Amino acid sequence: MSLATLRAFVLRHPWVVIATAVLVTYWPLSTFAYTLPYGDTLDCWLPWRFFIATCLQDGHFPLWNPLQQMGYPVFADLQGPAWYVEALALGGTVGHSIYVLQALFLGYLVVGGMGMRRLVLEVHGHAGAALVIGLAYALGGFFTGHTMHFYSVISAAWLPWLIASQVQLMRAPHWRPALAAAVFQYFLLSGGNHTFTILAAYLLGALLTVHALAQWRSGGRAAVLRLVKWEALFAGVTSLLACGTLYAAWEVMPFLDRAEGLTYADAAVCPFTLRACISLIMPFASGVDTPLLGTDPTMANGYMGVLVLLFAAMALFRRWNPVERVLVVFGGICLLAAFGEALPVHKALWAILPGMDLFRFPSYFMWSVQLAVLVLAGGTLPQLPRLLGEQRGRVLFLAGGAALVVAILTVWAGLRSPAGFADADLYERIKALTTAQRIWWSGVVLVPVLSAALLLLITRRAGLGLIAALVVLEMGWSTSLAAWNTSVADVSPFTVQARIDAQQQGPFVPPLEPMGHVTDGAAGLQFAWRNTQVFKGHPTHDGFNSFQLTHTTELLDEHTGLVSAMLRSPVVYLADTVLALEQTRADAIGVDRMRAPAVLAAVPQGLGGGVGTVLLTVFEHDRIEARMMSDASRFLAVQQAWFPGWSMWVDGKEVELLRCNVAAFGAVVSAGAHVVEARFNKPIAPWLLGISLVSLMVVLLVLVITGAGSLMPGRMAALVLLSALLLTSLFGHRSRTERIVDDLRAVPLTGPIPVLVNTDRPLLVRDLRPDLRDLVRVERPTDLPLLLAWMDGVRGRHAEVWCVGLALPPGALELLNDKGWHVVSSRNDQAMQRIRFVHQLKGAEGHQLYREAFQEGKPLVDPGDPYTAAFRVRVADMDHLEGDHIAVDLRYKATSGAQGMVVFERRRAGRTTAYEAVPFHAQEKTDTTWISAMVLRDRTELRDPEEELGVYLWNDAPDTVWVKDFRIRLVR
Repeated sequence: MSLATLRAFVLRHPWVVIATAVLVTYWPLSTFAYTLPYGDTLDCWLPWRFFIATCLQDGHFPLWNPLQQMGYPVFADLQGPAWYVEALALGGTVGHSIYVLQALFLGYLVVGGMGMRRLVLEVHGHAGAALVIGLAYALGGFFTGHTMHFYSVISAAWLPWLIASQVQLMRAPHWRPALAAAVFQYFLLSGGNHTFTILAAYLLGALLTVHALAQWRSGGRAAVLRLVKWEALFAGVTSLLACGTLYAAWEVMPFLDRAEGLTYADAAVCPFTLRACISLIMPFASGVDTPLLGTDPTMANGYMGVLVLLFAAMALFRRWNPVERVLVVFGGICLLAAFGEALPVHKALWAILPGMDLFRFPSYFMWSVQLAVLVLAGGTLPQLPRLLGEQRGRVLFLAGGAALVVAILTVWAGLRSPAGFADADLYERIKALTTAQRIWWSGVVLVPVLSAALLLLITRRAGLGLIAALVVLEMGWSTSLAAWNTSVADVSPFTVQARIDAQQQGPFVPPLEPMGHVTDGAAGLQFAWRNTQVFKGHPTHDGFNSFQLTHTTELLDEHTGLVSAMLRSPVVYLADTVLALEQTRADAIGVDRMRAPAVLAAVPQGLGGGVGTVLLTVFEHDRIEARMMSDASRFLAVQQAWFPGWSMWVDGKEVELLRCNVAAFGAVVSAGAHVVEARFNKPIAPWLLGISLVSLMVVLLVLVITGAGSLMPGRMAALVLLSALLLTSLFGHRSRTERIVDDLRAVPLTGPIPVLVNTDRPLLVRDLRPDLRDLVRVERPTDLPLLLAWMDGVRGRHAEVWCVGLALPPGALELLNDKGWHVVSSRNDQAMQRIRFVHQLKGAEGHQLYREAFQEGKPLVDPGDPYTAAFRVRVADMDHLEGDHIAVDLRYKATSGAQGMVVFERRRAGRTTAYEAVPFHAQEKTDTTWISAMVLRDRTELRDPEEELGVYLWNDAPDTVWVKDFRIRLVR
């Protein structure tokens, strides 16, 4: 292929070049060898998107999340993102997994690079320069630093497209750029961070003012009115597309403390710092030492490319167009504001400009600095030959000075770098590098690149092709190193997803256990520790989100005694004590000692005591149903946060909803047997969603039809695909309850074969299939004794287990296989699974690694003797052994209060790299006979052959647990 042919291909398919550069630079993520970073990625963005997917796949638009923060309106959480077309299209089709999120991150980098290319092309009109700057943006430090802030990544991807469309609209007012700008503004409002919408509003306001003045000078009042007319079209179409988002924001604002603005102390956290300035040339050297940086590492990457900075500095030697002038002034102000309270600018903006008190992190202002630098550099590149002729000395002085400074810094770092590397895997080696070593490894490529650029400038051979190659080489190397700071976690995404897939598929009906028993944490998921109940499916008071309703915050912060009492009660309960709010303020200690309280503004008349029961029958994303029986009028409390849209129904008739316990709600229910429902409904939501999506499809269709003819087929195919995904997501699913009902009615009994039903909704099963009598709830591995006990009582060689709403937990089939029960067939209906077993000889046990019989049983007592000896094996020594899972099984019996745990511990070079304690029986449950238990872990979690795996048993409670037949093996 000739150079001319290659150049034509690159300019005709710029996305191929940008995508290739992104995939190679972020190879730990693009190869799925590593996953996105810990923190907000796994604790916020993945759970929230996962929840949206579960709602859509259950036939619900995501209105309410009952599984965290005592429930909250997820449709009104603008960082959710419930109204974002991408989240909707994928949620009900491929779903939102860690794989999808990782692919989306890489995809948004390409989208952002293409957007910046378009912006530079719009401002400067040079395709080659635009491609170089697009590459630089995609490989820039903002994406790398903010990888875990996913809605910031989305914002940074769409902002250049919005600004480019607005620049086109202001320069030549017309309906087409107005529609395009409206689409990108909708993407920002529904999927991005409001911070960047606010910043963009001020930037676009400045650009609009400049262009309006230019229009006035060239065409007078008529030209300005024409501009205003098409900007009004932009605003109107944006409001139409984002009507759902805007409505949600309007409705929720009165219930959010944050809507009133942040204090300056809260707004000024995580600025860009002087120490972080090293990231401008060597982002890897900034490291991850928060005290040293003076800010969070995610906020300390201002990298824009050293060559790009040089070209931007060379813009001082040429004239700027009006857009560049606005960007330079705006970027200069933002640069000063990025340093937070270290300079007065940020506080002045916070105090004076509307909206600036709504967001944290002054470091976000660095995005505007990067924008100005890139656009300036994009204007310099086409004029480089002229500058070398007219300003040769100054240009060479800048390039030579930069090369000399970087070379001196690299040599200094090389002299101070210790020899050798830490005895660890690649991730740990990179993390363990000193600052000097980080500078040295950054300079290894940066010095030759700057030297080559200087040589090209001296010889006047600095063509755009060679410059592009040098920019990609420099930024690809620097960003690939910096990614290990903030973009990569030392765990395989397959491992993360395996932990998520091992959870029960929801929504299911949770047991009516005290809400205080259900907390967030790493147990069972290991790699996430916040919002984990979104995956596990149990309602909780826990949860992490900057979006929190005011009255929920008031309850948690100001009524701790009441919260303690509520945690001793389930999600739905009959109040034993009903008090007025003023009484609890006077006697907070007394409230703390209560059980099942209901605190109301005014106590209703006619409430009685007596005996009452509540059985939960339905627990969907926006509906809770219970069967209640009481011999007196009682108050039924629902531990979900009150919000407009909740209603209470008794036997199909709406009753008065009463707010209780500061943030929750309930209703008075008369004596007798009743079906009580709590429904969350927003009748306007489907209409707004329909208006938004139909309008979006129409606008996109118009833009595709009126666009470039050569691109129309591909864009039309993409539009058809998007429409198909949306239709499938929104109309292709039914609720799980409906599917279970259909399954139960359709499946006949299998004659004399005994059937056990594993279900979360026994009342529904009994109503629909009174012929099915043996019902259990085996949800967690610690529930397996219930299954084993039933199978032990089967007389005959055949048995069936129907999983209605609950799948068998990990380890169930393996334990049954040990006892001779083998799977003959397994059939999945719409929402239930039927497994047929046959009893034969005991199955193959797999490859046994360790066995300790402990004869009559070893007592584990804490304190005193809470551990067994640990079995340890080097991971590499198991490479030749077959088996997909590590199975730890044992037999136990326990006294009340014991808590037996299987501990998995991984070490490398004397350092613990992973630790997990997994319960093998439920606390407070006792038994006088020996019970079998098993814990399974996916073998793919053991990636490092130099690691040592240790496994032992531990009692994490004061009472005694006895164990024997402790065995570790590899099974398929």
